[in-house]
Amino acid sequence: MTNIKHTGAFDNSFFRACHSTPERGVPALLLPEWYAITQAFCLGTQTYNSLFVPEITRCDGARRDALEEAMLVSIAIGAGEFGMGSYGPDGIHYRMFARLGGPLDIPLERLREKPCGTLPATARLVEGIRTALSDLYLGAGCIRVVESTAYNIVEAMDHLFRAKRAADGTPLFNEHHLEYVTLHLELEKEHDSMSESFISLLSDTAEHASCIEDGVDTLCGLFADYWESTAQAVFPATAAA
Repeated sequence: MTNIKHTGAFDNSFFRACHSTPERGVPALLLPEWYAITQAFCLGTQTYNSLFVPEITRCDGARRDALEEAMLVSIAIGAGEFGMGSYGPDGIHYRMFARLGGPLDIPLERLREKPCGTLPATARLVEGIRTALSDLYLGAGCIRVVESTAYNIVEAMDHLFRAKRAADGTPLFNEHHLEYVTLHLELEKEHDSMSESFISLLSDTAEHASCIEDGVDTLCGLFADYWESTAQAVFPATAAA
């Protein structure tokens, strides 16, 4: 299996810039790009979970037990993307992320107008997520990549957004705006562990394991390209230098 930690999905120019020079970043340029990705993943998990049903109903014994256990992990991850349904529409994670547009005068409606973002790399990644999550095993690879890199993603965002100040010197984003980031900082290490056990349950044959690895490889490549393109957009001064 590909070591995700050795890919550009896990370590890249965007993450490094957010840690080293967050004050140089332009958060408004990140919003449409990440909104498109988190929306594609969030909605895609719901389609993905339905793929377990035909697999489960045509097998039995240990294989069925493993599939049912894997399905529960996938349902838990997917339900988490919707706040477990307990907080209304504002608990949906892509809408929670969109709150960061408030201080930047970027309303939710404007983000919705660009479901594939504005960068070509964003559109490719959105399509890659949708394609992967339409297949049980490729989708498992996608989930593994997302959940094993998610902590790095939100940690970078935490640095980027907290570095921004209003004209009077006070923080531009308050804790309500930042809830998407702070919530995921709490969740993602557990989700990383969950996704590892998840792919183990689905890797019952060499063919299935190979398909999962194909999903991992494809999504790592797409995420690496996405983050490099995003770094150039969000940190234009650094890219120019």
